[in-house]
Amino acid sequence: MNDTSSTMELYRHQIDELDEQLMDCLRRRAHCVRLIAKLKRQSGFSVVQSHRAEAVARHFRELASAHQLRPEFAQRLFDLIHEESCREQTNWISTAADGAADA
Repeated sequence: MNDTSSTMELYRHQIDELDEQLMDCLRRRAHCVRLIAKLKRQSGFSVVQSHRAEAVARHFRELASAHQLRPEFAQRLFDLIHEESCREQTNWISTAADGAADA
């Protein structure tokens, strides 16, 4: 294996470790989403709180800029995460309504 290949393997290993950390962060975020879903169900709030979604999307774009990432990328990432969060909350609330959920 030449120096370039060895160096690429090191970087790829770092990427693999970062991907693992990213998945762990998303898992922890999903746990918080379920806890929020429980509170929304108890309080009668709707799943989507548009003012909150707009604030978080704006924050994502600002963080991206601060970290030298494209805000458009951050917006697309936020859209995916928010879509999944809404799906998770809707699923949890409907399951809880059936008496089968435990957050």
